[in-house]
Amino acid sequence: MANRPRILLRGSPRWVRLLSRTMPAVNVCPTHADKPMQNPGRFDWRRRLRWRRTDVLHQVMLDCRSKNTQQFFETAQRYGVPIVSHWIGSDVLRLCEHLEQYGQLPSALFDRIDLHLADSPQLAAELAGLGVRTEVVRLLPPSVSAPIMPLPTAPAVLVYLPTGAEDFYRFDFMKQLAEAFGDVTFFIAANDGNGLGATPSNMQFLGEVTDMDTLYKKVNVLIRICEHDSLSAMVLEALARGRYVIYSESFPHTDQARTFDEAQTALAEILQQRAPNQLGSAHVAEHYSWQAEMQQLREHYDRLLAR
Repeated sequence: MANRPRILLRGSPRWVRLLSRTMPAVNVCPTHADKPMQNPGRFDWRRRLRWRRTDVLHQVMLDCRSKNTQQFFETAQRYGVPIVSHWIGSDVLRLCEHLEQYGQLPSALFDRIDLHLADSPQLAAELAGLGVRTEVVRLLPPSVSAPIMPLPTAPAVLVYLPTGAEDFYRFDFMKQLAEAFGDVTFFIAANDGNGLGATPSNMQFLGEVTDMDTLYKKVNVLIRICEHDSLSAMVLEALARGRYVIYSESFPHTDQARTFDEAQTALAEILQQRAPNQLGSAHVAEHYSWQAEMQQLREHYDRLLAR
């Protein structure tokens, strides 16, 4: 067993970047699947050498429709590399669609997976109902650990709306809310607003945001209403800083809303608050540690490599 296991990361670029930053804390050597490795039919001695130097393949977000992923798993199996599949939320929707269409799990992928991980207990329970047994390892950035910030003088709202996923993140609700609260600024992260048509003047589209702490200082509340979610790291970040959260999922010290009316009622109450969300911040500090999650992940790797 390797003292410093070499983990090949593949999948969601965001979470691959996160794990690349956090894995070294538990003496794990991360790398990522580059383009030559993604082409199983191409002869490249460097690619073959890299496979032989890989201890575990960690797939973060699994698209069960992907033939490329199936070929990649086949290659890993040929080289005797154990495969970990880490479910993060939206990928479960695609698995549900597969089951509705074919009536069974995608064996061409699943027969090659040595360990399934889920990003939250709720996601693990949902996958169990679909016939997939998982262990829970949360994908947490170091930014979930942070001090409480005072609320801004002028109330404002933060919305995460990644480009191309506007329907998934209920942009229709966000527009309605911005119209209903016309004197409140709605900061829209991860979207520049192009192609969205006319939007309320109090919506500010920020595109990709690199300094989230500066943005959190400007807002009272994060609104995250989506079709399906694991536990969002952004929700934990906001709570840790004393922000209020309107969330489509049930989570302590947040307001759950899955309809416009529910979100409108919750936002009206939150905008009356003058003190930060102390209970939400305390809950995150007590229950969520990115170091502990990385240590748990390391232990899973060690068990796979000890087989």
